[in-house]
Amino acid sequence: MLNNRLFSLERDTDVPLSSNSPRWISQYIVQQLHHIRSIEEDLTRLPSTGEHFYINSECSFSLFLFAIMISKRESITRLTYFTESFTVSEYNAFIELQDKCAIGQITILTNTKPVFVNNRANLEIKVATFSGEILLVTTSDNHYVFENSAGGKVENTFCFMTIANDKALLEFRESIVSNNRLKYE
Repeated sequence: MLNNRLFSLERDTDVPLSSNSPRWISQYIVQQLHHIRSIEEDLTRLPSTGEHFYINSECSFSLFLFAIMISKRESITRLTYFTESFTVSEYNAFIELQDKCAIGQITILTNTKPVFVNNRANLEIKVATFSGEILLVTTSDNHYVFENSAGGKVENTFCFMTIANDKALLEFRESIVSNNRLKYE
């Protein structure tokens, strides 16, 4: 039985797993797990409450991988993801994380209207114009804020990131979603 805060589902045993992973169906998640291994070598821990990390990197990556990294350690009650583009593979990966009860409520803010239909009650997609990439993660004990200047684009020469565990900063960034003039909801 798969449970989350809104409903329960029977486990589907007929779904084939990825050939690369006995645990994940989504190839996007499997791909991000390879990136997590290299990041965990450089970033040995996430910030404690009130701490802020500032990172300069010569390679760029999507902040989505931090959602996976945190979900491996603790349950995510709320996740807000600002991204310039949101693909079907990312959507399916978030759905899989929700189905495995790793993430509760998800809000996505993206620049472009999705080309797919979202039929999930606990996944909200909003559209507004912005640049960069932000990931807000709330767990029972932590309030993580990840900001990426590159917006997940791999062609950038340098990437500047901020990683914080700060409730006030998280609430400030979340207020952007609720107070923003949106093109489409």
